[in-house]
Amino acid sequence: MLDEAVAWIEANSEPTDSFIVSHCGQTLVSTYQNGFDADMLHELQSATKTFSAVLVGIALDQGLIESVDQPLVELLPDYADLLTGEKAEITLRHVLTMTTGLRWVDFGANNSFVQIGAAEDSVVYVLEQPLLAAPGETFFYNTGSSHLLSAIIHHNSGMTTAEFAEAHLFEPLGIEAYQWPALRDGVQQGGWGMYMKPADFLKFGELLLNGGRWQGEQVVSRAFVDDATAFLVPNGMGGGYGYQMWIDTNTFDVDDIAGARGYGGQDCLVMAELGLVVVFTGDIIAPAQMAQDVATVVNRFVIPAYTGP
Repeated sequence: MLDEAVAWIEANSEPTDSFIVSHCGQTLVSTYQNGFDADMLHELQSATKTFSAVLVGIALDQGLIESVDQPLVELLPDYADLLTGEKAEITLRHVLTMTTGLRWVDFGANNSFVQIGAAEDSVVYVLEQPLLAAPGETFFYNTGSSHLLSAIIHHNSGMTTAEFAEAHLFEPLGIEAYQWPALRDGVQQGGWGMYMKPADFLKFGELLLNGGRWQGEQVVSRAFVDDATAFLVPNGMGGGYGYQMWIDTNTFDVDDIAGARGYGGQDCLVMAELGLVVVFTGDIIAPAQMAQDVATVVNRFVIPAYTGP
C-alpha cells in the first residue's frame, strides 16, 4: 500500500517534493521528486514553530524556565514596559498554545512578516501589538507569538537559539545540516524560516513518537511531549492545538495524531498509537493542493497500510 502511495504521488501530486514513512523507527518508504534528493535541505515554513516549542521544553527540563504558567514578563524582563495591563497576564502557556490574544497579520502588502523583518527589535514589535482578545481566551494563530519562544531561549540561555538547538536537540539527534535565519536583532525566527533535510525532520517526529527519548537519551521530558501533542485548545477549524502542534483528528482518519505543520505541505505527522511518523515536504506555490494531497495519501494509503483496508 505504501508503494501505491508513492505511485499515486508520482501520478497525481506534482507539488510533493518528498514523502517518508517510518514505523517504530524503521523507515519503510522514502521518495523524492521535483529535483529534490535526500541530501538537500527543504524549507519547513511554520513547522519551525514545533522546534521552538521543544527547545522551550528542554529549557524547562534544565531549570532555565520555571513553569509553562510563568508570566511572560518574568521570562522577558527587559520588555516589562510592554507587558502591562492585560498583557501582564500573558504566560508561557498562552504563547505555546496560540492564546496570547496579540494581533498578527499573515498576508497582505503590509503584513506582519514584512514589519517584523524590518524591526530593530523583533520582541518589541510582537509585544507592542494590541490585544484582540484577553490572554487565554481564544486560539488566534500568531507567528509572532511563536517567535517569542525563540526570544525566551535567546534571552535566558546565554546562547543564541540556534546554538542552544545545536547543543541540546540537533547534536543528540545527529542533525548536522540545517539553516535557521535570525532577524535583525540576532534572534532566530521562532515561527518560520528553518531549512532541514526531510530525513532529519523525520528524526524530530520519531523523538516525539518516543516521548522525547532518542537512542537511550531523554532529550526532552515525556511530560512536556505528552502536553505538546495533546488537544489543549480548539483551533477554530474543527480540530485542536497543543504546544505549537496541530491535532487534526478532523482531517485524518485516526484518533491520535499530532503534527508539526508548515505552509505548503511541510508536515511531520506523529501517530503514537500506530507507531507511525509521516513526513511530507512540498512546493509552497500550491498550498491548497498540498493540504488535500497530504490528507489523501495518509487516509487512503498510510493509515490503511497499518490498520487494514
